Amino acid sequence: MNFVERTVTAVVKNELDNIRLPYGPVGYITDVFDKDGNGITAGYTLTGVANKRFCYRCSYAEVVYTAGYAALPRQFRIALQMQLTWIYVNRGDDTKEPIAPDAKAILSPYRSIV
Repeated sequence: MNFVERTVTAVVKNELDNIRLPYGPVGYITDVFDKDGNGITAGYTLTGVANKRFCYRCSYAEVVYTAGYAALPRQFRIALQMQLTWIYVNRGDDTKEPIAPDAKAILSPYRSIV
């Protein structure tokens, strides 16, 4: 997940025609190239809401797209503040938890395993 909006290039093996783009949240696709470097301008789609998927039947694709947030959502700002407080309060302690429990609870619905 990207907190800051940026351009990402993902090289994907797409033999099954429905692959989740790895760095989200996905904004829009800028360019798509095949294995020979030829631009693909039509025939692909972007589906899904939270976890967008690239749909195009090919064995290999290089997808250039925007990912991240233009403005960080409130729940992520709160989790970040909780994490910073946790690090400050537990500085020098040998804690088994690297992430604040409250921040982890806020962020767990957004966790995705690739």
